[in-house]
Amino acid sequence: MITHITIAIFLGLIYGLSLKKRVHFLVRLSIFPIIYFCLLPLPILESIILVIFFMSAFWATILKRLISYEKS
Repeated sequence: MITHITIAIFLGLIYGLSLKKRVHFLVRLSIFPIIYFCLLPLPILESIILVIFFMSAFWATILKRLISYEKS
């Protein structure tokens, strides 16, 4: 279970850091309601792993934005 969560965190960070800057921030936020409706039929473990994946991707985009703001 812990290895699944760790892999989800790292894959989410890679996904969040690889998003292009052209993708608007609100478009990234709109992913969460879609994921919520997609998670309804899934079992608990898979839904937790998907939520962790997308939350780590979300925080990676915020960190990426903060780093680019500090450089400028």
